[in-house]
Amino acid sequence: MKRFILLLFVSIGLITIVNGQIDYQVKIHELYSAADDADGSGNEDPIWKLRIEDNDASGWNSSSCYNTTHPYNSWYSVGDLLYSRTNCNATVLYTEMECWESDGCGAQCTYNTGCIFNDDDAKAPAGSSDGTYGSSGDFLFTFDGPCQWNEYEISITGDIKNGVPSLYKAKVQVYWEPNGGINPGIISGDQTVCSGINPSQLTSVDDGTAGNATYGGHFSYQWQQDIGCTGAFIDIAGANFQTYSPGALTQNTCYRRKIYSPNCSEVFSNIITVTVETSSIDPISLNVDQDTLCFAGNVNFTVNGGVLGSGAQWELFSGSCSGTPIATSPNGIFSNVSITNTETFFARANGNCNITNCVSQLVTMAVNSSIPSTITSSDTLICPGDIVSLNITGGTLGTGAQWVWYEDSCGGIATNYGNSIIASPSATTNYYVRGEGVCGNTNCLNVEINLNSNYIELDSLSIDSIYVLPDSLWYTQDTVCPQTSVDLFAHFSGIFPSGYSITWYENSCGSVIVGTGDSIRVNPDTTTTYFARVIGTCGYSLCKSVKIETFDGSTAADNISTNVNNFCTGGSANLSIVGGSLGAGAQWTWYEGSCGGTVIGTGSSISVTPASTTMYYVRATGGSCGNTACKSILINTYDLNVYQVPFGSVCENGTFILNGGFPIGGSYSGLGVTDSIFDPHIAGVGSHTITYTYTDGNNCVGSAQEDILVLE
Repeated sequence: MKRFILLLFVSIGLITIVNGQIDYQVKIHELYSAADDADGSGNEDPIWKLRIEDNDASGWNSSSCYNTTHPYNSWYSVGDLLYSRTNCNATVLYTEMECWESDGCGAQCTYNTGCIFNDDDAKAPAGSSDGTYGSSGDFLFTFDGPCQWNEYEISITGDIKNGVPSLYKAKVQVYWEPNGGINPGIISGDQTVCSGINPSQLTSVDDGTAGNATYGGHFSYQWQQDIGCTGAFIDIAGANFQTYSPGALTQNTCYRRKIYSPNCSEVFSNIITVTVETSSIDPISLNVDQDTLCFAGNVNFTVNGGVLGSGAQWELFSGSCSGTPIATSPNGIFSNVSITNTETFFARANGNCNITNCVSQLVTMAVNSSIPSTITSSDTLICPGDIVSLNITGGTLGTGAQWVWYEDSCGGIATNYGNSIIASPSATTNYYVRGEGVCGNTNCLNVEINLNSNYIELDSLSIDSIYVLPDSLWYTQDTVCPQTSVDLFAHFSGIFPSGYSITWYENSCGSVIVGTGDSIRVNPDTTTTYFARVIGTCGYSLCKSVKIETFDGSTAADNISTNVNNFCTGGSANLSIVGGSLGAGAQWTWYEGSCGGTVIGTGSSISVTPASTTMYYVRATGGSCGNTACKSILINTYDLNVYQVPFGSVCENGTFILNGGFPIGGSYSGLGVTDSIFDPHIAGVGSHTITYTYTDGNNCVGSAQEDILVLE
């Protein structure tokens, strides 16, 4: 039997390990032989022996000597743990195998009966040709995942027999894991933030196993969170780095970092807690058990509504919601706060996350009222149904006080309030007033209002007779021509109290007063009803009435209007009737100079051209009641007299200044006249008429003419 020895050490891809020691085990799993002397058939009796060494210089470890019988070209299960190592930096395994076929070996194989690994080919018996020895390769076992048996196949070939090389194989399994297990590392410490705020980034104090490049990326980070810190952690999607930045939080949240790898147990870092503190909620109001005091003392405040946030307390301020609080409270109750002056108090919550808005409460140090000096009355003696105004003079109202009025006695049921009141007593009454407030009442002040005892119901008035002028006869008839003077008489059967008299009205009782006394004279234009009643200081009687009917007669004009007056003689004016009315068969007749004199026209209007200042008259004439009274108007005119002194004669040569016109200030015109200068040469020889024209302030225009003789 010949022994074949091949030594080969491969170091490609070796990793130098500085940290990250591992523990590992090596197991011989299966063996394979294809080196039968019968040229690839039948059973075999192969023998193996393996040596394995790592790159951490542990020295060679040899396996047992495996001698088996099994078919050619097949695997044989061994399952033999070769060795284990701990706390080393190995990453590569080197292998050597010595193998031979023992059938037919005979005495030639006795050299190896002790199954001693022989690395010296010279020791092989002469003629042996079925064995082999040498390196069977190496592998980087930490490139494969930890915490599992990873299998590697190694082989070695020997002599060629009948054209077929002998072949020996072995399957080696390696299990490795970090020494001491997976290190979860350490993450940064606890934090406290306010609700809605992002906490600081969570960082790695110690990266742990996943951060060590020695393990070739077999381990990964995964951040987990436990919302509410209940112990129920869940993975955070995408959070697989050494650091993690949480978003804004609204409740306590715990975090940890998981280190994991396929097949290895998951390990976890320390747990850190982000405590989320809450903000305080604004209070609704600040209540006080006494908001008004009459004397210095203590009050109790209570905050209404609102919620205290983390680390918060209620604060009470005086005067303004700033500065140093005068008291603090965990429950919003402030007891026995001293009050010496009117003051506004403020309350708010102040905590770790915020300061709320303030609420306030005014506490008033009240003052007393002072009694009025007098009560003034618009009257102290009135009639039934009349009203009287009562007003306070002097006095002052204290805090929260008002003037309170009573009738007949001070106190009891109040009848009115305020500085002034209106009263209408039905009998003589005493009115009392006092100031009433939170700090007590003043003494009362009073005034007496008396009811007039002369009040009577007057209903005994009668209208006795009608006297129609001018014929001085007493008439019982009640129909007259329009605007006829009629005397009306009334009689009261009783005795008038002091201050009473008869009052007359037209068309309705209590309307426009047309007279007072026992009798009045009226001139009705149309049918009219007249009323009379007795009126006094405390009342009036029922009305009595009489109706005066009128015939269909004319009524005199109220006035005459003109479109122009005060003008120059020769001008015209249009005169028109204002008011008045025409009865059946009547007309308007115009007169000049006197009423009833020369008739100058008829109708409601007329045009006149007075030769001088003239009085014009108009009246209604005709009809059943005859003529009415005249209405007149004076139309004033102005006369303008203009004179010119005679000129005489002038020579043709030279010029002549025109003058002698009166009134002064007029203008000249005529042949040869320019701006009051006469040029005889232009006029020529002969007699020429010169006109002097003057306009006065009323725009009246007058002129005078004189001839001037031009000589050669």
